[in-house]
Amino acid sequence: MIDMEISKPLDKALNFNQENFFEYMDVLLHNMNTEIIGSQSMKTTKKLYKYIRSLHLADTENIVFEVEDMVNTALSDNSKYAFKAGFMEACRLMKTLQSF
Repeated sequence: MIDMEISKPLDKALNFNQENFFEYMDVLLHNMNTEIIGSQSMKTTKKLYKYIRSLHLADTENIVFEVEDMVNTALSDNSKYAFKAGFMEACRLMKTLQSF
């Protein structure tokens, strides 16, 4: 026997409430924000990798790989934080404007 899924309103299906609204919106919007670190950041990281390679260290490729991983993680974390902070500020601004 196949159970039929019961249709629910979006707020019930996603369990929106005041405590988790921003978390849901952050996840949904961040997933749509495909350019995670930006083109300018990519230019800067490429300069960093080029500089590391110019040092002619014994294990340059592994160093570049490890630095690339750390830099991309840091940039992605910063991007997530900035996106979330900007979104929350935009919501506050909308609420403030609506109060006039």
